[in-house]
Amino acid sequence: MLGLRAELEPATFGLVHCAGLAQITPLADSDPATWDLLYRVNQRGPLLLTRALLPALREAGASVVFVGSDSRAPAPVARSCTPPRRRR
Repeated sequence: MLGLRAELEPATFGLVHCAGLAQITPLADSDPATWDLLYRVNQRGPLLLTRALLPALREAGASVVFVGSDSRAPAPVARSCTPPRRRR
């Protein structure tokens, strides 16, 4: 753990996680360093921040909200892993 401690103002109602990174790349062109970065920012970051603030959030009666999105553009058929189905 990072050793973070927090004191929240009495008017704190919650913590909203609404940030993240994305990279639209075909799997064959992706690299492990990018996957590691995306994991650290999108999963590990919110986990560590929430854990650090949890005692203060509980004391304040506050809530935690995680916002997710799948707003990336779909991969073109030519780049997908499976070929399109043929109609008979």
